[in-house]
Amino acid sequence: MICYILFYRVWNTFAKVKMLEKAKDLPPVKDMLEKSKPILGYDILDICLNGPEEKLEETRYCQPAMFIGGLAGLEKLREERSEAVDRASVMAGLSLGAVTWVTQHATQKRADYIILI
Repeated sequence: MICYILFYRVWNTFAKVKMLEKAKDLPPVKDMLEKSKPILGYDILDICLNGPEEKLEETRYCQPAMFIGGLAGLEKLREERSEAVDRASVMAGLSLGAVTWVTQHATQKRADYIILI
């Protein structure tokens, strides 16, 4: 029996320019990014891809970037190894990672949770 464990650990120092580059074109990620624009009042993808790094380090930008980044990473994993996501026995998170974890299991649309950040 294989046991998959997914752990979300998010710190502001992990927000880096280009962080969404490999996942931005996945349909669920594109949807989250598009829906986040009116909620946030800015284009978080533009900041994630183009910076500047100092702006991305500001909590106001970093927290939504890391939230979407966590979900984008999960979608990337789902694309590459769907069994790791579908059969995960345990999911946990620390701080913003906990919010990301809860969102993963929520029945509402993920973009709605950007408001909580």
